[in-house]
Amino acid sequence: MDFDRKCHGSVMALLVTLSGESMQKKLTDTFVERLGASEAVCRVWDTQVKGFGVRVTPSGHKSYIFQFTRGKSKVQATIGSAEAWSCEDAREKARDLRKLHEDGKDARATLSGERKAGTLDDLIRCWREDYKPKIRPHSQACFESLLKRISPVLGSRLVKDLALADVEDLHRRISKEGYVVTANRVATFLRRLLSIAEKKGWRPIGSNPVTHLERPTEDARTRVLTLEELEALGATLRLLAEGDLDTDPILFLLFSGLRKNEALALKWEQVDLERGTMTFQVHKTSKKTGAKVLPINSHLRDI
Repeated sequence: MDFDRKCHGSVMALLVTLSGESMQKKLTDTFVERLGASEAVCRVWDTQVKGFGVRVTPSGHKSYIFQFTRGKSKVQATIGSAEAWSCEDAREKARDLRKLHEDGKDARATLSGERKAGTLDDLIRCWREDYKPKIRPHSQACFESLLKRISPVLGSRLVKDLALADVEDLHRRISKEGYVVTANRVATFLRRLLSIAEKKGWRPIGSNPVTHLERPTEDARTRVLTLEELEALGATLRLLAEGDLDTDPILFLLFSGLRKNEALALKWEQVDLERGTMTFQVHKTSKKTGAKVLPINSHLRDI
């Protein structure tokens, strides 16, 4: 029976994904997790609480929503990301919003007001819902690792009450562990989060405390392999090649100077052997500098 229910849930999720339209179903965490993206925004409405549903964008981002009628218009309010909210918690929130609406109160304004007086963890949920889906997966992972440093220390604090002393204390904690660069990255991301809070009205404009944080200067790394290290590396690669292991990927990184992820994502259409170039349209500074064109030397050509 349990197997049949799981199969039925998968089929239902697939039907919604393929249709890209609205339908009704009792929402569960498992069902929402199995929903995939379609060409258009699709919505599934819960059969337990009127107006409660889940919205899936073409990029695959899922949010719990509450819909109500204002005059002759239908209004949707976002409860939160399915990544941050469990289905049952979101349903309970929708029940509360339904009661507010039936009492003649503005459900969407209530949600907005709650966020203005919300905690940093609430702000992080908003970032995950509205901003995280727009950035590259690698950047998402980097920011999530920084949040592991921020949330346990400041997550329960009200956004409007965060002060410079709180930021300095967090930066000092991480620096004392020997991670000065990480402390700076955490501060930079926290500044970004609080800037979003200002735009949303959670804090007064211009009140970002991270702006006044004094951070230690980071020394640029200029370390390169010495001749002895290169000879040792060459000897090791020759031993690996004798053991029928392909050493070309390592040599490619060595001779090109590419980052690992850049090399892994390289496609043939980016390579021009005739001109001897590799072109990267997307890279760390692509928005400022445009495409990056790198030369293909004789060693790379052979590889």
